[in-house]
Amino acid sequence: MADLILDLLVEQSVLLELGVTEQVFLNAEGTYVTVPGPIGATGPQGPQGIQGITGNQGTPGADGADGNTILFGNIAPDNSLGIDDNFYLDLITWNFYQKKLGSWVLNGKIKGDNGTNGTNGTNGTNGTNGTNGVGIVSIVRTSGTGAAGTTDTYTITYTNATTSTFNVYNGADGAQGIQGIQGIQGATGATGATGATGAAGVGVPTGGTAGQILTKIDATNYNTYWQDNYADWTSVVKHTVKNNGLAGTITKGTPVYVTGADGTNKLVGKASNTSDATSSKTMGLMQSDITTSGGTQTGFVITEGLLGGLNTAGQTAGDPIWLGVNGALIYGLANKPYAPAHLVFIGIVTKVSAGNGEIFVKVQNGFELEELHNVDLITTTPINGHLLGFDGTLWVNKNIAGWLGFTPQQQLTLTTSGTSGAATLVGATLNIPQYSGGGGAGEPAIRKAQPRITREIYY
Repeated sequence: MADLILDLLVEQSVLLELGVTEQVFLNAEGTYVTVPGPIGATGPQGPQGIQGITGNQGTPGADGADGNTILFGNIAPDNSLGIDDNFYLDLITWNFYQKKLGSWVLNGKIKGDNGTNGTNGTNGTNGTNGTNGVGIVSIVRTSGTGAAGTTDTYTITYTNATTSTFNVYNGADGAQGIQGIQGIQGATGATGATGATGAAGVGVPTGGTAGQILTKIDATNYNTYWQDNYADWTSVVKHTVKNNGLAGTITKGTPVYVTGADGTNKLVGKASNTSDATSSKTMGLMQSDITTSGGTQTGFVITEGLLGGLNTAGQTAGDPIWLGVNGALIYGLANKPYAPAHLVFIGIVTKVSAGNGEIFVKVQNGFELEELHNVDLITTTPINGHLLGFDGTLWVNKNIAGWLGFTPQQQLTLTTSGTSGAATLVGATLNIPQYSGGGGAGEPAIRKAQPRITREIYY
């Protein structure tokens, strides 16, 4: 037995030299068994292994279905508008439609109709009668004579049989009145002797045509010129104007607008549809040429009526005439100006001729949108993207969020990075991790599902 123990100790010492830390025992069958010894300290970490090769890229997923769009307008939608499953909002009736099989189907209203008027309230009870007032029956002088420098007493009698008195002092006579009017003129005296002959007068300016009259140009004596007789103004409204001298001679038939005044005459220049300032004050067409100085600097502008002696060759009788650029005229509906040009109606061609054409003048200045009585573009200054709509009182401008009552979300881009954590929305990118089942530590078992958006709103 001692030899066996000695052999066992020797065997164990050999195992220790070999790095075996387990204890060795001899069992009843005469075989060696080992029992694990205590665990030793953890050794240092080994070097990192090399990175594995990159796997093959997966196949792209199929494109998602198009999102739905909400359209809107001021009338019911036409079937040519939009595609199936689109929505449409009528901003006047507030009807809400959805397009199915190529036709718009009314789904309902997002704003109810006005309720019926309530019943009238019952009449109030009559008030009690007021007390009778007191009136005056008479006012009589009861003492005094009304003589100057004395005092009279007057008595007032009332309807309730009571009286009261007041005194009136009679003032002295006033001073003598002003002198009376002059008497009638006496008889005319005898005619006196004839005086010496006076110097020859300046006379009248030369020129003129039959029926014309002399008109003063300014306050200088004898400064006159020949002008058409007022009797020729039948069915014509015209006014004297003066060339402002800024653009040379303004010829007959040119449209003019008021640029100012010199205290006597309205100053005019050539009208133009390029701006509100040069179009909104258009008066009419010049009846004759007006130069930049002298007696011919003034002339008549026809504001309503016929103007003849014009070149209307190539036009059509009955054609409308519009204001053009820098004193030009535009003829015909086909050539009617449009924005940004300012629309001013000048008149109508009534006679076509190269030298004796005729125009009926009837100037009608067009309106800017904000000049209409039921349009308010002043409270909110219009900017790019504003929409014009009726708010129940006036036509006003708002952006789409102002009309809808909320800010539409632009189209989202979906990503599915990661397999855990919360979904995130950064700008227009929505990321939903691809959660997987398993129920690991701290992670619930979740069925893997692809994210889906059922409705989108574009703007």
